[in-house]
Amino acid sequence: MRGADGGAHERHEEYGNEDRTAAHAFLSFPAPAFPGHPECRGISRQARGHTAGLTTRAEKVLAMAAHVPFRLYLAAFSAFDVAAQIQSVAVSWQVYTIRHSAFDLGLVGLVLFAPSLLLAPITGLIADRFDRRAVVAVASVLQIAACAALVPLAGRHGPGALATTLGVLAVAGSARALRWPAASSLLASVVAPEEYMRANSAASAISQIVRIGGPAIGGALVALGALPAYGAAGAAFAAGAATVVTIPLLRRARAPEQVSRRDVFAGLHYLRAKPVLAGAITLDLFAVFFGGATALLPVYAAQVFHTGAAGFGVLRAAIMLGASLCA
Repeated sequence: MRGADGGAHERHEEYGNEDRTAAHAFLSFPAPAFPGHPECRGISRQARGHTAGLTTRAEKVLAMAAHVPFRLYLAAFSAFDVAAQIQSVAVSWQVYTIRHSAFDLGLVGLVLFAPSLLLAPITGLIADRFDRRAVVAVASVLQIAACAALVPLAGRHGPGALATTLGVLAVAGSARALRWPAASSLLASVVAPEEYMRANSAASAISQIVRIGGPAIGGALVALGALPAYGAAGAAFAAGAATVVTIPLLRRARAPEQVSRRDVFAGLHYLRAKPVLAGAITLDLFAVFFGGATALLPVYAAQVFHTGAAGFGVLRAAIMLGASLCA
């Protein structure tokens, strides 16, 4: 997915260079004395060609928006993004209120991420060999179960409450590990190859918008109580699961076949052959292994700004807003 985003960024830079070139050409010409001046006619032709290019790109974007499978994809994964953001805010705040410990927040990141690392060979294999829509839906059902299990744990204190909560989060992390490979590769089966770059750019933009509002909504719901927060997250997961299974596919995953040990560890063999890529992944791995700096935001919300769960949600939203402005 990152490669597709990078390609979209290069195309954006290409269009931006065209705009700057046209503007430079216009400013470098002396002002023509009359409309029929040859230089004026040249500028007019260049402007018309550039306007035609913009019109063509706008028409392609509108055509993509009219693509029913892509609209279903956007609806499903927007619901998943909202659910994940609300759940993340609720979980972080709930774990912090157990013992008011910053270390416990690091454990949340570890428990949620560890299944992705340990189950990576298996989950990737599942995404390649089974219907990715069904895989995403099953993972969403597991997330709903985790949300339901977290509701009665809210408000409890002590090591026992922390251990039980982390156990439930391990299930949520496993569901996330199962969902991610299938979800990240599903778009390629929904749109034609020549439309993938444009579709991925549009999906990324909408996802960024959702991730700005999701934490703020989550903070407001957590302030009302655990049941509204986890109930909303579970409902959003259910809506996404119900929508994703209805997405028509252009291409389907291969039928289940005999799995060899080489297939399971194919990704690790690839990384061994690409040391630069392996180094970049390892660096990113250890940078976020315990949740990153944002995991400490509940501490700032409670002890520095004294704003509570709602303020924590606003802080989480501000990070995504800043990322969007700098993108």
